[in-house]
Amino acid sequence: MTERLAVLLFTTVVTLLLGLAVWLKNSSLRVNQYYAAFSFCVAAWTLSNALVVQYAHTPYGILWARSAFVSASLIPLAFFLFASVFPVRSPAPSVILTGVLSLAATVAALLSTTPLVARTASSRDGVLHMTYGPMHPFFAIYVLSVLGYGLFLLYRKLRILTGIQRLQVRYVLLAVALPLFGATVTNLLIPLAFGSSRFSVYGPLFSIPMVAVIAHAIIRHRLMNTRLVIRRGAAYILTIVAAALAFIFFLSLASQFIAAPQELPLSVELLALVLIAMAFHPFERALRRWLDTYLFRQPYHYDQTIREISRAMSALLDVEPLLKYVCDTVTRTVQPEHVAIYMRDEAGLLYRRLVSSASLPSDVNVLPREIDAASPLVRHLSHDRRPLLLDEPHIRPPLSPSLIEQCHLLRAELLLPILHDDSLSGFLVLASKLSGDPYFTEDLDLLATLVSQASVALKNAQLYSQVVFVNEYVENILTTIESAVIATTSQGIITLFNPGAERLTGLSAHAVRFRALHVLPPMIGELLQATLRDQHPRTQVEMTLHPVAGPSVSVICSTAPLRNLTGALLGCVAVLSDLTRLKTLEDEKRQAERLASIGALASGIAHEIKNPLVAIKTFAELLPERFAEEDFRNDFARVVVTEIERIDDLVARLRGLATPAARQPQLVDLTGPIEETLALLRGQIEHARIRARVDIASDLPYVAGDPAQLKQLFLNVLMNALEALPPGGDILVKAEARDMVGYKTVVVSVTDSGPGIPESLLGRIFDPFVTTKERGSGLGLSICRGITDAHRATIKAENNPTGGATVTIEFPVADPLSAPIQERR
Repeated sequence: MTERLAVLLFTTVVTLLLGLAVWLKNSSLRVNQYYAAFSFCVAAWTLSNALVVQYAHTPYGILWARSAFVSASLIPLAFFLFASVFPVRSPAPSVILTGVLSLAATVAALLSTTPLVARTASSRDGVLHMTYGPMHPFFAIYVLSVLGYGLFLLYRKLRILTGIQRLQVRYVLLAVALPLFGATVTNLLIPLAFGSSRFSVYGPLFSIPMVAVIAHAIIRHRLMNTRLVIRRGAAYILTIVAAALAFIFFLSLASQFIAAPQELPLSVELLALVLIAMAFHPFERALRRWLDTYLFRQPYHYDQTIREISRAMSALLDVEPLLKYVCDTVTRTVQPEHVAIYMRDEAGLLYRRLVSSASLPSDVNVLPREIDAASPLVRHLSHDRRPLLLDEPHIRPPLSPSLIEQCHLLRAELLLPILHDDSLSGFLVLASKLSGDPYFTEDLDLLATLVSQASVALKNAQLYSQVVFVNEYVENILTTIESAVIATTSQGIITLFNPGAERLTGLSAHAVRFRALHVLPPMIGELLQATLRDQHPRTQVEMTLHPVAGPSVSVICSTAPLRNLTGALLGCVAVLSDLTRLKTLEDEKRQAERLASIGALASGIAHEIKNPLVAIKTFAELLPERFAEEDFRNDFARVVVTEIERIDDLVARLRGLATPAARQPQLVDLTGPIEETLALLRGQIEHARIRARVDIASDLPYVAGDPAQLKQLFLNVLMNALEALPPGGDILVKAEARDMVGYKTVVVSVTDSGPGIPESLLGRIFDPFVTTKERGSGLGLSICRGITDAHRATIKAENNPTGGATVTIEFPVADPLSAPIQERR
């Protein structure tokens, strides 16, 4: 009897303490209030059942019996109210229903104090016997109905809710279903059906598993947002007590099968004591390890954890997975209630929460997503650059109230700065430990090492992200541009072959990449090989490609060596542009220019031919009348010959105006054609007493062209200058090489001191039949324009500020490979 009473009293105390802990944790919340009321009612019912059995043979027995019925009448109402708001109020029962059930509970409690529910209580041979009143069946219906509806509410929420809320409902259902069913059977259904109360003493024992499951849910899953902390000392005492009770139980159990304890031989007792002493400490250590794990005190090996962290972080190159790993590692080792990592944004104005984890998702949801860079917390971490532990007893200088308030907003107990280049790039927020223990020195050392390695890993990850971004950016550019880009290593291995190169060459990147230059078209391969050999760029080299499938393509190719910061050769790159459209436009332009000049050409031809023909016609008309005059015949013969020669000269010039015949280009040093032309004109220059100066650079690069046409070009330009000069004038012929951002040219200029070119004719000086001379045909400079176009050169005329005019011709420098390439064309 005494042992049973002790067990029930222990159950009462535990149930009462659990309800009190839940209520004191959040006394303002309805869910905590209703659960505390439910626990208090269960504790009162358990105590009343214990005492009614103990005092059933006395006059106090009926008082404790009716007290048990009063408590039992309030348990369904308290459970219903708890089920209606746990874990959320929705779906909630109506206000009318709640009022009706409250009224029914009040009536049931009042009736329980009268003989209408319980008449007498007695004890026969230690067994409780109750005599029930006429309202007992209605009392049973009320209890069953309200308890059943409360269970229905929880089941409906179990079907609707998700995540941690669903898990918590499942734990509550598991905790209350068995006790409610067992107590209802032993204390309500059996007495109602059989009129026996002998099993009523076992009903309160069903509250023990309820308390155990609820306590487990609170410790492991923060049920009702209640945090139950068992300190290390209490846990150690619990471990020793549990181990001692277990051995006492096994010893008493063994004694039942061997003999009575007082009849055991001394040797057996000594052997049992030795075995208990040997087994107690291993059992106690194993039990303590299990309890530490259960109470979130699972130990970690410092050195091994550091090695694992270093190895894992070295393999992470993305920022988000790295931060997630840091968050998971902190959660796994020190087991805080929640962890959050805030990182500075690109503008440096905000710190955003990028990753987080918590034992309850709701803990993370209440954390701010952004923190201003000017906040007290950020300023403190930026200035102090050390971990901030809020429960440190002596913090110098003391924290400001605004900083403490912001830490409370983050629910932080420990904050660790993440530094990068002497600036705060982010910080780690840790809440209190789930075990309730403080952060020890070993924890702080581990976390500081973790954050330090995370800072280095974050820098590497950010650099890697930048490299990936740049590579993707360049790859997108190379993919979208129409020009072909081909890059090689210093050994001539192709590393880059963009879609433009695939389109122009007809080769696939898969078949070309990481292979030697011989797989490329020979013209491109030779240019790249030459650039790798002498490390000099090639610019604006025209060539024609012949893809396997498709028509030939005219392209212009430029190559350049690739060097590192020290100037060492890394490889080379070739850029090819499709000239098909440009060639078409040039042809269309030339055709349009020819069409536009047809009118001027026809008019000029008519004018130039009409004058001689008029003279010849005039003499021909007078010929019948004056044929007999010898002077007239002599004049007629002279005029006819002169005018016919004039027409013949015009025809010869028109023939020169036509497009020069295409000839095989040669590598030409312009010094030769210039000097030969000057030698040809030396007599005319000396006769006109003209001072001619020549300034030709000694190292002129070669140009590709026809030497005969080049001499004709210089002859026309010099003749045009000589004819514009008065006797005693000056003329300067200059030739030099120029390099404009890798584009090399040879520039020949002819400057005279004549009257210059009228401004009205300056823009049309190279058009046919445009001249400043009285008897000029206007075809000389037009022929020069045709020759320069054929040599891919440019020609322009401009007046000098001090008088006279300058004609400038600019030739592109020929590549040593251009002559063989032209042969292939």
